[in-house]
Amino acid sequence: MSKKKLLSIIFGALSGVLAITAIVLAFLLNYDQVLPKKIQIIDDGQQIFFKSDYNENYHGYRFKFTSSTQSFTFDSQSNLLALDDIVSQLSIGENYQLSSCFLGDNEGGNTAYSEEVSWKAYNYLSKPELTFNHSQNVISWQAIEKADYYKVYYDDQIIKQEGCTFDLNQINGGNYTFTVVAVSDNVNFHSSKSSPLDVVFIKNFKPLTTVTFDRTTFELTILAEESLKSINAYLDEQTFTIENLMPIKIEEGYLYNINLKGIYQGQTKIGASAATIDSYNRYNGKITYED
Repeated sequence: MSKKKLLSIIFGALSGVLAITAIVLAFLLNYDQVLPKKIQIIDDGQQIFFKSDYNENYHGYRFKFTSSTQSFTFDSQSNLLALDDIVSQLSIGENYQLSSCFLGDNEGGNTAYSEEVSWKAYNYLSKPELTFNHSQNVISWQAIEKADYYKVYYDDQIIKQEGCTFDLNQINGGNYTFTVVAVSDNVNFHSSKSSPLDVVFIKNFKPLTTVTFDRTTFELTILAEESLKSINAYLDEQTFTIENLMPIKIEEGYLYNINLKGIYQGQTKIGASAATIDSYNRYNGKITYED
């Protein structure tokens, strides 16, 4: 065999080896490049999402959840998976290892799984939906599963409610924006907040329950069903508006003790009523006179 022919065979063999090596190397490099990165956990304050890298060269995504007691996968056409899609398969409060892979045309064409990320399973309570009953002046919402109580927010005020209604008659009339937050005592269920509800509440005060006057101590005692900011006191033909009240909350309602020494001059007919404050808080009823 000639030297020239021998060199040709050797170079041909080397070229084949190099070509195969290049193909294998290219495959390995490409394989590494298409591996998804760690799953991102996205929490927008009301919902939780799991995000894998986007790759249009594969037809889908597989998310894997593994804990000490279970392991399951979920295949998706989208690289963004909502917790709601898998929550029935999770054990809330348990620790999971999360990973994802790209799906090929067949099982052998899938990529390997990404690096795992740790996540303790939690969820948000459902969002309360508020409605307003104008005839009864009551805000209500549906009972939220897993909620132990609710917080009603308005005008920098927070009121804790165990039921699913809020009676506006316990506050003064006005133009309000209400929100309700569902709260669970279980730390694995996070609070959820309703959409705001704008309410124009016109409060018509009720007549006073009883009015008594002690002419020895000049003490005017009033029992009312509701908390009042001001009261009109009637002494014969004179009317006095009394403000800065300090009611005492009792089982029957609100008790007001007002000293009239400065204005009582022996008048015989003593009465009182709630006082109109503004267009939102008004009284159009009868005067309640002493027993």
